[in-house]
Amino acid sequence: MSSCHTNRFILPVIRIVAVGLLFFVTGPTTAGTGNDTREQEPCLKCHPEYAKRFSGEFLHKPFEDQDCYACHQFHGFRNDIELSGSIIDVCSSCHETAYEVDEDHLHYPLSEEESCITCHNPHVADNSSFLKQPVGALCLECHDAPDTTAKFLHPPYRDEDCTDCHNPHGSIFGVSFQMPIGYICIGCHENVLNSDPPSQMHTADDIHSCENCHYGHQSENSALLKKDPYSLCLKCHEEIKTIVSGDKLHAALEEKDCLICHSPHFPKQSSSLVDPQMALCFGCHDDIEDAVSAEYSHAVLDDEDCTLCHEPHSGLLTETQPDLCLACHDNEDDSFKKKHIGVDPQDCGDCHNPHGSSRAVLMASNLHAPFENRECESCHDKGLSRSDLLSNDICLNCHDFSDSDTSHKPLSTNNKACVTCHSPHTLQMR
Repeated sequence: MSSCHTNRFILPVIRIVAVGLLFFVTGPTTAGTGNDTREQEPCLKCHPEYAKRFSGEFLHKPFEDQDCYACHQFHGFRNDIELSGSIIDVCSSCHETAYEVDEDHLHYPLSEEESCITCHNPHVADNSSFLKQPVGALCLECHDAPDTTAKFLHPPYRDEDCTDCHNPHGSIFGVSFQMPIGYICIGCHENVLNSDPPSQMHTADDIHSCENCHYGHQSENSALLKKDPYSLCLKCHEEIKTIVSGDKLHAALEEKDCLICHSPHFPKQSSSLVDPQMALCFGCHDDIEDAVSAEYSHAVLDDEDCTLCHEPHSGLLTETQPDLCLACHDNEDDSFKKKHIGVDPQDCGDCHNPHGSSRAVLMASNLHAPFENRECESCHDKGLSRSDLLSNDICLNCHDFSDSDTSHKPLSTNNKACVTCHSPHTLQMR
């Protein structure tokens, strides 16, 4: 074949290849632009079937605008749909907030090659945020479903509203929380603030966090507590556990509910009390409130601290009498000795009301006549032993209980000491 014929054959082929390469690099062009800028035709102009293939309630903005090249690059003659970069690079060019945290705190799918499209459809979807499924169903592809047999379920967990609490892209706040867990909880449970700015916050294990006491998803205890309130409190308050394991227990604790007296979240009082201490105590002990309001009240109550004398969990005195009273009152003082006619008191409550009285020095309101008239010798003879003083014979010198008297049946005055029930100095029952 002559060189002329060869050139006539080869040159057109070269031209076709060159145009093809140019088409591959720049894509189809739109004529009449008036400059050198080459604009690619919308993909759907050549591929209208894609518009039918991708249908749904929500359209991704680039797809809606037919701006395919926002994410894709022209494929030339290869007939491949190519992204202009990696999935993460393409998505983050617009959605940079999804990658605000460092790699160590990204939610698992974002650390994988498929990343965003594991959960999202890139073109259209029937779910908001272009999710492939509703939030709950999508999360349950990897995470366990709620245990419907549990007694109590957290409503967002029950309703599979996972993103109420969790950031699906990742977070520095542990298990992808949207923010620190306390802020998440208060977003719904603002009632724990008691409508006033809190002055302090209950600390569990030296950390301010709701998850110390509550489960976030489900529990067998009310309020999603990890244990019943009594057991949960004693887990941290070991010193209280020792006290309440004794024989005596404050009546308020018989129901084993610490929340009767204590606020577990943002207490306004010291010791996490729900009310000022004395007001809280008077809520049950109204008889003590009456005594404190009497003409003469015990000076120690000026501190408004019942625990100076009482252990609030056992219900016992912090010390036995008379040691408790003698911590403030000096029984070696001459004035003290004179008032007590030289006798060391054994049970101060026999004569004094420790909270308040209408009589000076907190004397009991009703006094046994011999005691009130200072006729101690009526009952006490020098040389009598304590057992002699406990004898009913002394009482029967003044008080006659015949066999026909039914007020003390079936007790016999012959075998039970009167002072077991009666104070010998004040007219009160023990």
